Amino acid sequence: MRAIKVLLLRIIRICCSCKRFAGVILDPMYICICNAIREADLRQAALKSGGDATATYASLGKKPNCGQCLVKAGQIIDQERAIPSCENVAV
Repeated sequence: MRAIKVLLLRIIRICCSCKRFAGVILDPMYICICNAIREADLRQAALKSGGDATATYASLGKKPNCGQCLVKAGQIIDQERAIPSCENVAV
């Protein structure tokens, strides 16, 4: 039983590095306060649109205001676009 718990904790720790577990976003926080863009919305938009954070915001019908979120948003967008390529890797 203990071995199963340890294995599950390792799986969760690995999945937390991409903030997903079974396809569900674990940390539904706001990325852009000015436009009230949540991480889940940004991740979905990243897969549907191309380009940088500004282009992804535009696909949501928003545009950056103060710009403080753009670096973090760009990281999330890059991470989200990399996930499908990670899922195709054979184990």
